[in-house]
Amino acid sequence: MKAPFRASAGALVMLACVALAGCGPIKFSQLETAKRITQPLVQPLVGAVTPGEATASPELLAQYEWRFIFNDTEFAVYPVAQQGRRTIFANADGLKLTWDGESLIIIEGMPGAFGYYEQGIEPGSVNPSGSRRWFARAGWPVLYLDCVPRRDWRLTSDRYGWRQECEGNLEGVRVRSMHSVERDRAGNIREIQATLWPTVRPMRLRRLRD
Repeated sequence: MKAPFRASAGALVMLACVALAGCGPIKFSQLETAKRITQPLVQPLVGAVTPGEATASPELLAQYEWRFIFNDTEFAVYPVAQQGRRTIFANADGLKLTWDGESLIIIEGMPGAFGYYEQGIEPGSVNPSGSRRWFARAGWPVLYLDCVPRRDWRLTSDRYGWRQECEGNLEGVRVRSMHSVERDRAGNIREIQATLWPTVRPMRLRRLRD
């Protein structure tokens, strides 16, 4: 059963920087995040990656390839559309990922038994300054985890971003999740990491070419 889509709220403010090599203010709205992923990449790929068919040349696809890594399996995906603050990644095998600048909010067409998936974030129920993530997976009750405010981090001038941890209970067991974004020197996203389900290692969505 699909969980109802819920618009994210209250988590756009970045707080204190955790730095190893200095840090200045780093602020990107979700809409800016979407544009930095897709522009100017999306135009050559519009209509070029559809289920069962990839009309773009292998050379073109290689330029814009991202690698989705989850549960020891890797999939090539491409940023094929931008819908407001959302970026759509897809491939010709029917896999479709929707990223809203903060969460991988929808996954469709995942091979295997993972099923249709949604995730979102809403104001916190425990810590007013934090937030609460919900995870909806076919065949499971909706899971809620309480999150601390996300924090900025910087390792080098071309490796920085934000990170957030959440925790809660799954069938009586204390579980945790993590969500992070890494950017390059130009501010473009290099890698997204996120827990899709607390009992599985976080997924990675990584841009292959600068």
